[in-house]
Amino acid sequence: MFNIDGRAVAPQDVVTAVFHFSKDLEISEAIGDQQGQTQMHSLLGACALELHDVEGALTHYRRSWDFSEHAINKFFAGAGLLSCYALSNKNEAFQEVVSTLRPLTDEPIPEMCAQELVGPLSSCPEEMRTAEVQQLLNAAKTAVNSPGN
Repeated sequence: MFNIDGRAVAPQDVVTAVFHFSKDLEISEAIGDQQGQTQMHSLLGACALELHDVEGALTHYRRSWDFSEHAINKFFAGAGLLSCYALSNKNEAFQEVVSTLRPLTDEPIPEMCAQELVGPLSSCPEEMRTAEVQQLLNAAKTAVNSPGN
């Protein structure tokens, strides 16, 4: 799991992270900062997953997904949704996210986003592995392995 600067957050810091991300979310909502809300919901979703709260993670990732205006935010929220849907065995929802993200790979995927995508795409149940899932996984792996991305 990563914080807003892309630095790793240790699992013992998750509760503290939730506190601070929640405060940041409150401020973002109060001032109408949609970008801040998008980021905080993704980070709170990541914290919820770390705490094994899949339903809580889904709530935050869906909100982030809905707020996302930029590809980088879609990739982060999408990676979280893919993790949740794979864990919940929600194939149709999983495929909908893949279908939205796949066209975004026509442009290079930022490495940090690609790293977040590789996990859920690689570990999804076999029945969820379609050609489109494989295409998105290949694009993410290429971005991870491309220096300077």
